[in-house]
Amino acid sequence: MTKRIALGDVFTADDLAKARKIVREANDQDCVTRIAAEVVRPRMPEIDRVSGQTNDDRYMAYCLYAAIKDYLGDGARPIVGAK
Repeated sequence: MTKRIALGDVFTADDLAKARKIVREANDQDCVTRIAAEVVRPRMPEIDRVSGQTNDDRYMAYCLYAAIKDYLGDGARPIVGAK
């Protein structure tokens, strides 16, 4: 069974700002790798706890990257619900 979680359920506002900065600074090939290392991996215990399952850090990094790239590309809107 899949449990849906919001980015704000597992990432802090600072985490999301850091990820957004990486998206703006790095080329697309480096973004997911950097987001995984710098933002997602430190939060994996929380992500796994909230989701109730073991997750892949690279997949979670890609999800975060895609959300930022698709919905916050201009940085004009905040991510709702960040801790």
